[in-house]
Amino acid sequence: MKIECFRIQNFRRLKSTLIDLENEISIFVGSNNSGKTSAVHILDIFINGKKDNLSLYDFTTSCWREINEIGDEPQKSIENGTNLPTIILDLWFTVEENDLHRVLDLLPEMDWKGKVVGVRIEFKPKDNENTLQLYMETKNKVGRHNAEDAQSAYRPWPKNLADYLGRTLKDEYEFSYYALDRARFDEQYCPEDGYVPFSFKPEHGRALIKSLIRVDTMYAQRYLSDQASNGRAEDLSKCLSRFYKRNLEKRDEDHQALGALYNSEAQFNAHLKSVFGLTLGKIKDLGYPGVLNPKMVIRSALNPTLIMNQDTRVHYSLDESDDSLTLPDNYSGLGFKNLIYMLVELLDVQTRWLEEEENRSLMQLIVIEEPEAHLHAQLQQVFIRKILDILKIEGEDAQYYSTQIAITTHSPHILFEKGFKPIRYFRREGTAGIDQHSISLNVSEFYRRQGANVDFLERYMKLTHCDLFFADAVVLVEGTVERVLLPLMIEKCAISLQSSYLSIMEVGGAYSYRFKSLIEFLGIPALVITDLDSVLQRKEDDPAGDDEDSEAEIELTMEEERDGGEKDNKKYRIGKACMPHTTDSISANQTLIQWLPKKILIRELLATDVTELIQMPSENGPSTIRVCYQQEVDVEWEGAKGRFAGRTLEEAFALENVSWSQEEKREHLLLRIKHKPQSLEGLVEKIHRRVKAKSFNKTTFALGVLSEDPALWNIPTYIKEGLQWLENLLAKETTTPVVEEIPMKSEHTTA
Repeated sequence: MKIECFRIQNFRRLKSTLIDLENEISIFVGSNNSGKTSAVHILDIFINGKKDNLSLYDFTTSCWREINEIGDEPQKSIENGTNLPTIILDLWFTVEENDLHRVLDLLPEMDWKGKVVGVRIEFKPKDNENTLQLYMETKNKVGRHNAEDAQSAYRPWPKNLADYLGRTLKDEYEFSYYALDRARFDEQYCPEDGYVPFSFKPEHGRALIKSLIRVDTMYAQRYLSDQASNGRAEDLSKCLSRFYKRNLEKRDEDHQALGALYNSEAQFNAHLKSVFGLTLGKIKDLGYPGVLNPKMVIRSALNPTLIMNQDTRVHYSLDESDDSLTLPDNYSGLGFKNLIYMLVELLDVQTRWLEEEENRSLMQLIVIEEPEAHLHAQLQQVFIRKILDILKIEGEDAQYYSTQIAITTHSPHILFEKGFKPIRYFRREGTAGIDQHSISLNVSEFYRRQGANVDFLERYMKLTHCDLFFADAVVLVEGTVERVLLPLMIEKCAISLQSSYLSIMEVGGAYSYRFKSLIEFLGIPALVITDLDSVLQRKEDDPAGDDEDSEAEIELTMEEERDGGEKDNKKYRIGKACMPHTTDSISANQTLIQWLPKKILIRELLATDVTELIQMPSENGPSTIRVCYQQEVDVEWEGAKGRFAGRTLEEAFALENVSWSQEEKREHLLLRIKHKPQSLEGLVEKIHRRVKAKSFNKTTFALGVLSEDPALWNIPTYIKEGLQWLENLLAKETTTPVVEEIPMKSEHTTA
């Protein structure tokens, strides 16, 4: 049996969110505060029946206003049958024939032939009407005080219904359990109107859930062996000792082992080596420690007669022999200790489940929160690569029981190792404040729809920029120069972007548009900084040149509208690179042609209104996207004035810093023209030829700019306008509107 998916309603940011799970491992990603942790916490709380862990703050914020609206007229709400908001978790399982005996209570009919069964856990009022009655009685009591002391700003508890439930929620609400009929739900697992599921008695519902699924969580906050941890440490030796006491072979009747406990520490060490052999073997399969690192052994460090009440010690052998020099665990690297610790904890929770003798759950869901919190990059990849092998169920149990893993992470290294298919991306939606919520996107669905293009995207992302999945916004840039200089440009003109998580992706104009579908799917705001890349049109009988000014022989197709509204595909053949103002020049930049603004003639690109450079949210996706490229700017040099556009960033930079870059002490920028031209036009042309020459080193130019005082040079206008646009866009998304105050119970409030 496996979890197919689950839907969460009214829990924190997750207003109504469907989350699919892969059969083996699912990876929850998204920007900060997007709901990843909430999605796994509700599984732990609801499936394990931790009602006391819930508070009013766990309701989606939009529920708070709904609660107070009910509380404003509680009697009317009772008469109208208005119910207080509830938190709902719908779990959908795929079942096989050998699972049917456990899920009989969930089958909608005896001749059921389906594969998916569902169960609902709902956190709801025990008695909706009684809750409102008690609230009215409590409110009426304090109403007399308010009337007697109308001038005082103080108002006793409860100020409103949300305030009342903030203190009484645990008494007024409880878990309820229901069987769900898949035939009454649509493809997105939303029920049809008026559907009322079959209800179980609470004790039967709890037992049913326990027989189906067990949830164990490894939380991100782990305190390991360090003196600086102020008594909160959980050192590796204690962890392994606890593992021994709980799960491994105790040998209560093994007199050889008992004799070793009392008579021979050496024999007891052999006993420990035998007991921990399988565990240490799995650790060795992780490929860590490396060839030259010391190997781990388990060795007694205390009185053997008290060993079951105290601790064994982890040591590291320098040559793996039984009598070698060893070092205690606190002399090992923290990364290695963390890896071992996490592995042992995982084996511990799995062993406890597999050793349950009565009514063992059919499946175990193991939730791992941010494993990167204590593992460096290389160990993150080792961990995620080997975890399925380590937790593989073997023997007869494999036929009847199964394990699924859900990981929340901000680690691009983990995504690098697993690829697109297991990713579940949590996307924030709605305006900031009380109406903001998140949805979950199954990236494997995107993978299946995209065909060949997704192979390129996955390979590129794995090699460079998996951090796209954690970003508040993405900036696509042409090349190394833009990527190197962009952080400094942000500091100069859009400083608040430094407080946002930007993913800066170096993709080039020829490939930016290939990210269009992924950006739209994820719904990430995007800024595309690209180049005009002006070239001559080449005639059919004009052979492609092989000199340094020649572009590759490429044929472009552009859809154009003819008279009468009909559309035609016109073909353009690329010639040599040229200056943008060259008559009938075209762009070789696929992003400008295929994406925004879908134009190819340079004169049209330079005349394009800014509104045509912005893609607003649509049915294709909620992303807001802007492209920016070189535009005509005013250039002044030694009294001469003119309007020019650069072909590339380097040209645009030179034009907007023309006098500064032509100074002798700026020669390291490679933009200075030694033989002074007679006119401004001549200077612009020489700069163009200098930059497009094969001898021009763009990296040297970028590093040269970095070495200069940023206050002395100007950011090219097209980049400055693009960054400021993105800054304003993110500011609008994060501005919190003023909402009605929802008073809550303070931890120190007394009745």
